[in-house]
Amino acid sequence: MEGGDSCISEIHSTQEDSDSKILEKVVVKEKSKKLRCAVSASGDGFRRQGNAFSPSSGAVSAEFMRMYYGFERIKIPAEPGVKVAKIDNFKTVPGSGIMENLGRMPVISATSNGVITIQLSNNLDIDMSIEQNVRVRSPFFTSMSTASNRCTALVHESGMLLHDGRVVNGYFPANTHNNIEHNAVIGPTGIVFSSSNLSTAYYVDPDFNFTPIDSKEIDFPFMKYDFASKIFFTKCPFSNKRLERCQFWLKTATVSRMRLMRETHYQVSIGPLLVLEDTATGQVEITCPFQKILCNSKTGSIEVRNSNKICLTAGTNGMSSMKLDKKRVHVSCSGFLASEGGAAASLHATGELSCY
Repeated sequence: MEGGDSCISEIHSTQEDSDSKILEKVVVKEKSKKLRCAVSASGDGFRRQGNAFSPSSGAVSAEFMRMYYGFERIKIPAEPGVKVAKIDNFKTVPGSGIMENLGRMPVISATSNGVITIQLSNNLDIDMSIEQNVRVRSPFFTSMSTASNRCTALVHESGMLLHDGRVVNGYFPANTHNNIEHNAVIGPTGIVFSSSNLSTAYYVDPDFNFTPIDSKEIDFPFMKYDFASKIFFTKCPFSNKRLERCQFWLKTATVSRMRLMRETHYQVSIGPLLVLEDTATGQVEITCPFQKILCNSKTGSIEVRNSNKICLTAGTNGMSSMKLDKKRVHVSCSGFLASEGGAAASLHATGELSCY
């Protein structure tokens, strides 16, 4: 089906006797109106400019968004003995629970401080400022990355990681998989790490020599809050020029379905940002200048990579890792692992330190 055409299946029941029913399926084609007008952005989505629609009317704005983008779901009233049919913009899906897997088309809106928001399926939102800073948020995680690669942050229940341009700080809280907290810092001269059940921290130099340090002499950064969102909004001050640039990107944004693949794949292109979404599996790939984010809003896993050889990962299975060049720190339910090149050191949950 091409363009804005939508296929709506209406189900009529005709009863010939008291024991059986014959369901007759009638296919009705409905073409949406072609609207050629300027579109502006507001906090709750797109709105049409002109006298035809009132800018302050939320109901009219929602109707225009439904006609223009077709992301609003339509429901057919249920008849006795007939299952409910849920309809999206492309096909009719009978039964219940299937439409949630197919998802909806992405919705793009803007805020007054010049931040563009892309709402995807499975409760995943992507925020992008005109400086090309990107924030990804879901019920499982929040990540943030700047276009200059000077700051990359990830907040997850398995690990809270922050790269400030020089070092990578990591706090791995206690969870259902592991009752031990870990702290680690990766710098250009080595790795420092410690655990909550130990009174000693360890410093690993580039030659992989271990030096024990008293934990009281080390002040690890406090990371028990959503620092990713705080950093993102401190870089988004309000100005009229920001809002004008944001509106220009909104007018040139495109949302399309990838017809060469499965029909649950969507592609969003807005400014320098490219988003590929598979609503069935929840897998989302976000590509922007010098960085890439791979996440899954269903499983809660996320991976953030940039051109500075920084890689931050986290998952709901208690595993989390951070990488700076060849230095890597990996935390799981079994313990802590620090590695560089071909050498590695593991800190077990019992406090035993092993070298490989």
